[in-house]
Amino acid sequence: MLEEVINKSTCQRNFDSKSNDVCIDVILIEVNSAKDLLIYENLKKMSCAIAIFDLSFGDHYSLAFAEVLTIPLLSFKPVLQDFSSDFFYSALPSYEMYSRAMVDLLDFCIGKESTPREKVAIVFEADYSAVATQVYSIAREMEKFRVEAIPELQVNDNSQLQRALEVLPKVRANYVLVICRPENLGTILEMSLRLGAINKDSRWFTFNMDFKGNISKSCFKGLVGLQVNLTDIRKATDLKRKFQLESNTNQISEITYALVNDTIYAVVEAFKQDTKGISRHLRDCFADGYRIEDSSKKLLNNLNEKVKLWGITGLVDFDNNTRSRLVERLDIINVQVRGDDDGNTESALVNVGHWNANKGNTVNKAVQLDSLEDSIDWTGDFWEELQCLVQNKKNRRKPLEGRVLKIVTIEDSPFCIRIANQTEGKPKYEGFSIDLLDAIQRKMGFQYTLMTNKDGKMGSKNRNGKWNGLIGDIVEKRAQVAIGAITISAVRELDVDFSKPFMDFKVSLLMQKEKEQVNLFVFLQPFERNVWLSTLAVVIGITFLVFCLDHLSPNGYRAMAERSGEGDGDELNLFNSLWFAAGSILQQGADNTPRSGSGRMLAGAFWFFTLILISTYTANLAAYFTAKNTKRSINSLSDLANQKEIDYGVLNGGSLYTFFSQSEVEIYEKMFNRMKSEATFVNSTKEGVQKVREGGFAYLTDGPYLDYYNSREPCNTMMLENLLEAKSYGIALQRNSELTNQFSVAILQLREEGVVDKLKKKWWDRRSECTDSTVKASSTPMSISLDHMAGVFIVLAGGIVVSVMFLMVERRCNNLRREVNKSTSMASVKEQMDLPVATTHAYRRPFSDHGLENKTINNIDNRRNMDAKDGARARDGMSAPRMQSRLPNVYAGAPESNL
Repeated sequence: MLEEVINKSTCQRNFDSKSNDVCIDVILIEVNSAKDLLIYENLKKMSCAIAIFDLSFGDHYSLAFAEVLTIPLLSFKPVLQDFSSDFFYSALPSYEMYSRAMVDLLDFCIGKESTPREKVAIVFEADYSAVATQVYSIAREMEKFRVEAIPELQVNDNSQLQRALEVLPKVRANYVLVICRPENLGTILEMSLRLGAINKDSRWFTFNMDFKGNISKSCFKGLVGLQVNLTDIRKATDLKRKFQLESNTNQISEITYALVNDTIYAVVEAFKQDTKGISRHLRDCFADGYRIEDSSKKLLNNLNEKVKLWGITGLVDFDNNTRSRLVERLDIINVQVRGDDDGNTESALVNVGHWNANKGNTVNKAVQLDSLEDSIDWTGDFWEELQCLVQNKKNRRKPLEGRVLKIVTIEDSPFCIRIANQTEGKPKYEGFSIDLLDAIQRKMGFQYTLMTNKDGKMGSKNRNGKWNGLIGDIVEKRAQVAIGAITISAVRELDVDFSKPFMDFKVSLLMQKEKEQVNLFVFLQPFERNVWLSTLAVVIGITFLVFCLDHLSPNGYRAMAERSGEGDGDELNLFNSLWFAAGSILQQGADNTPRSGSGRMLAGAFWFFTLILISTYTANLAAYFTAKNTKRSINSLSDLANQKEIDYGVLNGGSLYTFFSQSEVEIYEKMFNRMKSEATFVNSTKEGVQKVREGGFAYLTDGPYLDYYNSREPCNTMMLENLLEAKSYGIALQRNSELTNQFSVAILQLREEGVVDKLKKKWWDRRSECTDSTVKASSTPMSISLDHMAGVFIVLAGGIVVSVMFLMVERRCNNLRREVNKSTSMASVKEQMDLPVATTHAYRRPFSDHGLENKTINNIDNRRNMDAKDGARARDGMSAPRMQSRLPNVYAGAPESNL
């Protein structure tokens, strides 16, 4: 697999050399096991080699292979202490150096001394028993921890592996060191997870972080180990990328590429030291059958004594005593999970620090991290995820079957409600927490005894640092499990363990429904006053413009009447023009429309204006009624803090009380100071809700509580949601309890199966006592009530009243005009009767003596013209006075032929 690396690195080194007199022929032999190295064909093939690179095994068979051929063999595995050969070298530091570095790393991570000393478990393969013994002997001198060894592992024997790893949970060690082949590490970790050997405080270490292939397995997350220092990470990465493109493989890490590259350079340099001064022509590095013959021992001496060069992995130097690579420092590598902008995550090897071999130096400590220790992702940080991923459903069994647990809770609707009308026996309870506990019981198989806490609180610390409530029962070990609306917080997490959250929520605010102020003229709200005034001005302006254009245009009604002699041209007088403008803007039309071209252009522009105006008004009116449904005087904590009409408070001693009292944010400090000065803290949620229903008070607490009480009678409250960051409810257990992981897995299963959601619907939605449920911000359209439309009815009623009053005025004016016309007509007739010749004017008498209106027969314009001509003749004395013949109004419209 590394043939391309060896060939390219060798050739590159030849051309980098100034003398260019060295060329090495590379022969690659692939074998399935180290025993195959001793086959005759393989021995014969490499009998003339100057050096052998062992890329796979590094064990006793490789040692025997080098001894038989008396050829230097360089392995890319650390050398075990019991290996002894003049021809065996390792390109890695010895296990003795790895052991010292690992003990220093453990000592550093454990930190301050603990009483009793911290336990460190060593998990090792059978072939690495010598290394485990070496670590044990070094660790005996440490004061901060003691080593616990478990039986050696036979990875190929699954039953033996399981029996050995079953001891690990019983040791109860948070720090675990795994010594094995890198390819077997995943198998050991997965088996340990299935056996429950990993908890939330676990910190797992290993020697060799040279993983082959994909490291995205979940079991590798949080692992910490050692690696040869890469002084030029960029060059190593470029080298790996280059050969990956040529060989199409991703099974080799950057450190392996760098080690092979540096080791080949060292061998070439050692060979050149022996051939120095001899001039040879440099031939093709890849020519078949070409090689250089030299003494193996001479090459080894040069490798020990004369070769010192700087490579990608630092100074390349070998120790003649340990037959291993000498290094000044080792990198501390951590498997971390990183994400990109798209939300995708992947595992990566991250250099978090280094170990110095020269620990005697007073300036540098043995272990140094590049940043704070918190930058390391430990195995325990992923334990919940790991447990769920590796657990096999077929092998699941009820882990707590037969056990009886003491569980504590408090009476707290809707989580735990005491069943009423119960007179005999122990009190029984129902509620969300009880149903959830029963569901977990069916998963895990345990039995339980339920008791209630006397304090009636979730738990808070007093001045003496002691816990009360449910948390106090767990800390004092009066109960093993506490269930209820217990908020997971950092302060509580220090003294108890929490399961995986069973409910997520945000803090909400409960306050009394605001009384809506009725606006009778709500239909005016879509437009501001200046818009309405501008619209009225437009109507008046259009009225005068239509009147003027019709009277001035040669094509208007008046001009056409004058030319034809028919009509009076009053179709668009001021009154009719006003009626046209009003009908158009109300989209009802009018009796007469402009006839001239200029008038029609004006009418078209006015109609377009009306179209946009009405459309905008309609849209804004609908939006106003929709927005009116969500409009409230208090919409955030800032609004609540800056007003003084409504008091507000939180539960005394609850998680919100702790949050506001410890917060350094200005608005939260302001709110807490006001609550403290006005003593608005409440002792229970029921008390807070009751104060809200009485009015003038707002209550801040967890959203699930307010969801429940907001749907209870008298249904006079509303909620303001999502005010603070998300929080979660969890089940509290004793510190480092073995039950924590099992409860977490059960809760995850119930959430995935939808059981938790069904319970929430049962105790919240289905038990609502309010028809409109809670008053929450919603995008659903509101129903229009009579109050909202009262203004429209008032306008209609006003129009009716005004029309009736106008009718009365019209009748009165008409009566006055009739009386005036009657008296004028009688006087004119009398004057004409007395004079022999008189010029008389014809007057129209509205009514006859019988009270009916008299009207000229065929009362049309030409008849009036004829009467006018008769009057002219009378004035000229050409004819006698003529009396107009009038008929009652009932015959006025009849044709002349019928009269």
